[in-house]
Amino acid sequence: MSRPAPEAPGPRKLASIVAIDVAGYSRRTEANEEAAIAAVAALRERVLDCAEAHGGRVFNTAGDGFMLEFPTASGALAAAEEIAVAGDPPVRVGVHLGEVSLTASGDILGHGVNVAARIQQMAAPGAVLASGDVKRAIRGPLGDRLKPQGSVRLDKMSETLPVFALSPAEGGKAKGRRQNLALPIAVGSVAAAALVVALGAWLVLNVLERRPPGEPRVAIMPFGVLGRRRAWATSWWGCRIRSPAR
Repeated sequence: MSRPAPEAPGPRKLASIVAIDVAGYSRRTEANEEAAIAAVAALRERVLDCAEAHGGRVFNTAGDGFMLEFPTASGALAAAEEIAVAGDPPVRVGVHLGEVSLTASGDILGHGVNVAARIQQMAAPGAVLASGDVKRAIRGPLGDRLKPQGSVRLDKMSETLPVFALSPAEGGKAKGRRQNLALPIAVGSVAAAALVVALGAWLVLNVLERRPPGEPRVAIMPFGVLGRRRAWATSWWGCRIRSPAR
């Protein structure tokens, strides 16, 4: 059976791309498949309505995922917010402004689409993450609500770029990137290593040094310690101790 030939990229243009997917969709489907499918169907209607209201369109869908394009960055960000704040089902949203290629069927391809999809994967449930290109394109109150989340390296890409989270209009805290577990794990490893070192020191000082009463010990005094001043000596376990004043 022959496969359809892939579409050749057409003319290029600048577009604002919005990538959306349902957070935890696999778990929702496993728990209640019928309810999960109904939630995605309702989300599809909301996505279509928001895209049309802000001058955009849906150019690709796949299961619980949607890709939208807009002629302006502000329209893309406004539509993304309206879709995300609904809350059920919770979605992750990524927004990017970049060059793309339009195919004959109306699909959009290119690096700009890939960047939007990678940013969406990094968003926390209910969050709208935007690239620095979107931040630079938007002025006024909407742009001021984009809060920096640091620079990130996108999955399967070599480039690093800053990302921004859209905070609520009423000034609440922005939902941003998903938690990075690498740092807590590294901190925990360092803490565990420090605990082992401390425990070893405690054993040396408090266990190995405690010998039965009356057991003879030998302290080797250094040469030239005669007199009434204190001198340093070496104990049996290798640490330096002060000898009593003479």
